[in-house]
Amino acid sequence: MGFAQPQALLFLGLLAPIVLLYLLKQRRRRVQVATLLFWEDLLRDEYRATAFARLRKLLSLLLQLAFAAMLALALAQPTFSAGGLGARRVVLIVDTSASMTVAEADGTRFVQARELARGVVRGLSMGDVCMLATAADRVEIVVPFTSVRRDLLEAVEALEPTHAPGAFAGALALPGNLAPDPRPTTVYVISDGAFDPVDVAWPEDVSLVYLPVGAARDNVGITAFSARPLPAAPRDFHVLFEVTNDTDADVRAPFAVYVDGDLVDAGETTVGARSRTTRSLRQYSANGGVVELRLDHDDAFPLDNQAWAVLSPVRPIDVRLVCDEPEPFLETALTTDDGLTVEMMTSAEYAAAPVSATVTVFDRSAPDVALGGHAVYIRDWPDALGLPAETWLERPLIAEWDRAHPVNRHVDYANVTIDRARRIDTHAGFEILVASAEGPLVLEREVDGRRTLVIAFEPGASDLPLRVAFPVLVANAIRYAAGETPGAGWEGVPMGTVLSADEIEAWRTRRGRRDGAAGRVLAPGEAPEEGDTDSEAPGEAPGLVAVTRQGVYRAVDEGGDPYPLFAANLTNRRESRIAPSATLPLQGGPAEAPRDGVRLGVAPWFALVALAFALSCAEWALYHRRIVE
Repeated sequence: MGFAQPQALLFLGLLAPIVLLYLLKQRRRRVQVATLLFWEDLLRDEYRATAFARLRKLLSLLLQLAFAAMLALALAQPTFSAGGLGARRVVLIVDTSASMTVAEADGTRFVQARELARGVVRGLSMGDVCMLATAADRVEIVVPFTSVRRDLLEAVEALEPTHAPGAFAGALALPGNLAPDPRPTTVYVISDGAFDPVDVAWPEDVSLVYLPVGAARDNVGITAFSARPLPAAPRDFHVLFEVTNDTDADVRAPFAVYVDGDLVDAGETTVGARSRTTRSLRQYSANGGVVELRLDHDDAFPLDNQAWAVLSPVRPIDVRLVCDEPEPFLETALTTDDGLTVEMMTSAEYAAAPVSATVTVFDRSAPDVALGGHAVYIRDWPDALGLPAETWLERPLIAEWDRAHPVNRHVDYANVTIDRARRIDTHAGFEILVASAEGPLVLEREVDGRRTLVIAFEPGASDLPLRVAFPVLVANAIRYAAGETPGAGWEGVPMGTVLSADEIEAWRTRRGRRDGAAGRVLAPGEAPEEGDTDSEAPGEAPGLVAVTRQGVYRAVDEGGDPYPLFAANLTNRRESRIAPSATLPLQGGPAEAPRDGVRLGVAPWFALVALAFALSCAEWALYHRRIVE
């Protein structure tokens, strides 16, 4: 036996004063009386009760001593340990991933998990301390180690499931990252086990208890989704999605596509048993908006039957094409791009009155000085760029290109034939995007926020314009030079991401919100509060925004209505396999099981205080009770 507060045992010193008080004899007063006739009868009765009075006094002393001892022991908080079944450290991990929202007969899996968590907390033994943690895409410690059950129960009641996929690697590594402690550690995992296998390396003296939830369920859901505008036709967009059938039978799943709530397409896809299929659709939206895909299939996991994307409104890029002899292929690629506003002029007109534009394309007509803004130079460029090119390369062969660069996105240069190109021997400060064995062919640099692209060959003197890659290359080059990152406006945010205020501001810019201050960010399903749309009392500026709910996140700027900012989707193949596991999917050495034995369900100080109170009541009744013969 040990004591949590051994210094409280000093209160046992109160036993000595109690004994001394009982040993003191009361001095009797002498009083003169007129006769002893009546006193003889009284003394005779007192002698008869002397034996019982002494016994009662002794019992009173013992009860007082026991009362003081019980109080001292209660303050010392004794702990008992027998066979390793004493105080423990308990780590309670509750699964809050998306699969915990699966509907069951008595609610959802998370409802079952919360009830099991309550049972673990209520079953804590004497001297136990418990940590409450949640696990979805990451582990989060909700309550650090504490022995206060009420705090733990309140935290359990406040838990809510997320829409993030399950990833238990961090959660199951938590016991190994705890500080050393002489007490054994017991880990309770409450989950459906619907996550990928995890490698574990359990420390010594750690036991594992798995509390499974959920029953077997089949599911059909959207496991991949993307909506993106076409490079040269941003008002047209492609929808690509994947449907996974996690059942033992073929399934015909109707689907529908909406833009800002309006139905624009519908159809049906057939998916074989335990397989998946992909579909691609092309649609049109003049002003962008929210694209929503709905899968009409009744199952226990409706969370993966919807997916969203946000398309930015089309903002044409102002382009100036400076050329003396128009190149038909380049002119066609620029003027047929719905995302560009093109104005053509000769080099003489430009030299006489330079016109400011977002991007200026110089086709074989370089100005005398380098342009101060974004520019694309084709075949010729000013000497101020520092790219001397006095000779030519005859029929250069493209050897390599930077496939990751935005300019080369979806562009294949394999087997492109070029008649001749300018030889560039020195290219300090430039990044090579396309190169031949003899030298670079496409270069770019950024100085003080101004982007410059240099193409060392004339597209008309190659077979590149005859390929599908040419209009894509032109669209990429113009948008990159304008400072737009391809795909940044329509790609969603991965579930579980935490966005900073700067990242929120970047999304506002992509949505055309360049002026004013950002307001509050609304999670899916969250309505604006009073004052969010009041210009005199704008919503609170965003801080860190945790993306834990599936759907469209909206922002409220000063004096404006909520507008779509970005979308977040589950679209996770593993999370859509909602069948629960009877055992945890662990790899590596298994943790030991808890040892059987008896644990005290409550701390003994409570019983000691109750016993001291009972002794006090007994002493009072014994001392004050009148005995009549």
